[in-house]
Amino acid sequence: MKVTIAINNYNYSAFIVDCVNSVLQQTYENIEIIIIDDGSTDNSVELLKENYIDNELIKIISKKNGGQLSTFNQATKYATGDIICFLDSDDLYKKDYIEKIVDLYKNDDSIDFVFCAIENFFTNGSKEIIQQYSVNIDIGFSVLSTIYSKEWVGNVTSSVSMRRNLFNQIFPLELENDWITRADDCLVWGSSIYGAKKYYCADPLILYRVHETNNFYGKEFSNAYLYKREIKINKLFKGLIDKAEIDSNNLLNLILIEFTSRGNKNINLLFKYLKILSFESSFLKKIKRTIKLLQIYIIELKNKK
Repeated sequence: MKVTIAINNYNYSAFIVDCVNSVLQQTYENIEIIIIDDGSTDNSVELLKENYIDNELIKIISKKNGGQLSTFNQATKYATGDIICFLDSDDLYKKDYIEKIVDLYKNDDSIDFVFCAIENFFTNGSKEIIQQYSVNIDIGFSVLSTIYSKEWVGNVTSSVSMRRNLFNQIFPLELENDWITRADDCLVWGSSIYGAKKYYCADPLILYRVHETNNFYGKEFSNAYLYKREIKINKLFKGLIDKAEIDSNNLLNLILIEFTSRGNKNINLLFKYLKILSFESSFLKKIKRTIKLLQIYIIELKNKK
């Protein structure tokens, strides 16, 4: 199984060599590295060429500055791996990151998207492990909970990977000017809306560098920023839903599949879906039908034990 690592860089000459070296030191060997420099004005490109121009595993792509989403769009032209991993140029992979996530994809061909815990490391030398769950979890599908509740099932860019066939369905994506930064939203929400079955790895396999020029970590945002961001998110959702051709007439079937994929004991998720149904016509009729389907599913589940 071949893995593409797509590294996006903009003016991180202080970090880019360490970043690339963390990929070259992986225990998994069947890889290609695509470095997309987004119009850096520092000496990033010079450093990349000086260190890697003769390395056959590495492609260095220089482009006009267009923001993070534009680098994801650019990656569709060059990525040939079965799995696409993403990496911000100020972050690092631990040596066994790719090997461990490839094992997850190989062991379950229904998995489309994997994200993992991260380890923050600070300029003062301190570290902080961030886990969403304490153990590995097959999360399942999140199409409807994303569309109706904007559920964000994922993590920062460098901790995310997906199968290339899923990546090529989502990208290239318009609205590059809206997603100059924080385009991991496009990866996370886009994959959910396109029906990705997601898996969480509890191992902190990513070293997330915390420094003064981070675009998100530790920042406080004004109400004006949040208002404009919400408009961009709504535009993104409309574009993704239209592109994915989501069929609202198939709502109940999607709810049943999504709910059962996460476990029939998840009552909070069930109530969330009942709320989703309230947006539809013939509300009571659909509630009764959904409850009946869930009862049938639970009976069948008990009979299999």
